[in-house]
Amino acid sequence: MVIVVGTTSFPVSKLKEVTEKFLEVSKKLPLNRDLEKQILRMAVRVNGNNIESINVTEVKDGKFDEWLAHGHKVQMEYFNIEGMHFDLKFYQTGADALALLGLTMPEQP
Repeated sequence: MVIVVGTTSFPVSKLKEVTEKFLEVSKKLPLNRDLEKQILRMAVRVNGNNIESINVTEVKDGKFDEWLAHGHKVQMEYFNIEGMHFDLKFYQTGADALALLGLTMPEQP
């Protein structure tokens, strides 16, 4: 299973434009629950002159390529907004990583 941590940042001066675009894109290209499970849809902070948000998603097994294509469509909707940046980091679960070594994740007490 793939866990994705996405980070978005943009200048505070673009807050209204980004918020309006977010609401528009959320309707046009909604989350696809067949592809993903949202662990954290959005957490936001102000960092100097930028707004930063993060999200954490679990991509369903065998759906990564389809999920990534959908995600790129979403990102393309924002490319005309100056200063908008996206970053995606991909992780395996600990259980999946240990399985590559023939091991299993110990149970928590």
